[in-house]
Amino acid sequence: MRYRLASLVRFAGAVLLVLASATAVNAQGAWTIADLGTLGGLFGDAQDINDAGHIVGEASPPGGGGHAFLWTADGGMVDLGTLGGAQSEATAINNAGQVVGNSTLDGSSFSAHAFLWTAAGGMIDLGALGEIFPGFSQSGANDINEAGQVVGGSSTAGGTHAFLWTPSTGMVDLGTLGGANSVAHAINDAGQIVGRSETASGQEHAFLWTTAGGMVDLGTLGGVSSDALDINAGGQVVGRAATASGIEHAFLWTAAGGMADLGTLGGAGTRSQAMGINDAGQVVGLFNDNDDHAFYWTAAGGMVPLPTLTGVESAARAINNAGLLAGYGDIATGDAHAVLWTPASNPTTPEAQINALEVSIQALVAAGTLGPGQAATLIRLLGNAERSLAGGRPRLACFQVFEFQVAVTRLILVRALTLRQGVDLIEAARDIQIAVGC
Repeated sequence: MRYRLASLVRFAGAVLLVLASATAVNAQGAWTIADLGTLGGLFGDAQDINDAGHIVGEASPPGGGGHAFLWTADGGMVDLGTLGGAQSEATAINNAGQVVGNSTLDGSSFSAHAFLWTAAGGMIDLGALGEIFPGFSQSGANDINEAGQVVGGSSTAGGTHAFLWTPSTGMVDLGTLGGANSVAHAINDAGQIVGRSETASGQEHAFLWTTAGGMVDLGTLGGVSSDALDINAGGQVVGRAATASGIEHAFLWTAAGGMADLGTLGGAGTRSQAMGINDAGQVVGLFNDNDDHAFYWTAAGGMVPLPTLTGVESAARAINNAGLLAGYGDIATGDAHAVLWTPASNPTTPEAQINALEVSIQALVAAGTLGPGQAATLIRLLGNAERSLAGGRPRLACFQVFEFQVAVTRLILVRALTLRQGVDLIEAARDIQIAVGC
């Protein structure tokens, strides 16, 4: 037994090295990524997704530039047009299929305005709070809730201010935290609004706005700046904030716990930002280690990288209540395309996950990758864990699943398994550990 434990300790380091070297593919078995393409041009970028899986964003048509689009599984990517100018961008969609964003106006004006698009009425101009100078104004809509309330930012006589638009009130100025500028990024169905505002001292801070309390400063992670980018039905807020060292990290804010640092991936000094959160508290965004990479975060599993189209840049901007993610990913040419991440359907109980993992091992035998003896060792270790669970000994099961991960690492080191094959098995075992509560 002493030799066995010593052996496990030696290989524990190897397990960690394998996992660290494979962070780019550690979500490979949990997610699939689909290229949604463009409107015929070079680039596309998905900004939001509703619970039906309908996606909006900006993509280039054949002649260049960028137009707002709506993508559905049945109809593909459809150009929503503009307000008369050359450019438009769709930033959000609700479950009723209402889309908001911004668009340039006719060619004789440099103005760009927020819009609301519906299938029945097309694109309508939501106007602006005020003109920067005569004949020139700017506004953009960033989110819409199920009641059709729209938020964003608009020019005023003295700067850019966050706004709330409704059909009955039109565009209403939400003010600032004491500075000259603010912008609203998201609104939930309770009418809670989050965004960013300058304070009286000129710093930019995340805010939460409510009808009863007005605009409240959410603070930072110890640095000078922060920005709230999304809010879910439960009032959980996500965004980015500077730490005491000046590096921006993704955060999750709650009324009970305040602002919590979600960390980053890629090592010390790398930054991250949380861009979307669903009602289950699942968070998506990006981390940067010279390039942007999409991540998915949960309270149980922490931050994990998402697969990419080419292994280069990506960002996850939104997640719906079905767990579907939308964003962008670079293709081989270096151009960005709109993408959709879909979670694999994983068994819900640890026992079912163990059985599924055993099936995966048998498939490797059938493919000639693993020998029957090698597979038998792996399956025996999983069987031990399953019996421990049945006997009410979850801590022992956790150790036995770890033994399985070590055994897989041995097979990688002797090249019986490729790195990708081994990491897929190790990550599936990690999912079992999470389900058990290791």
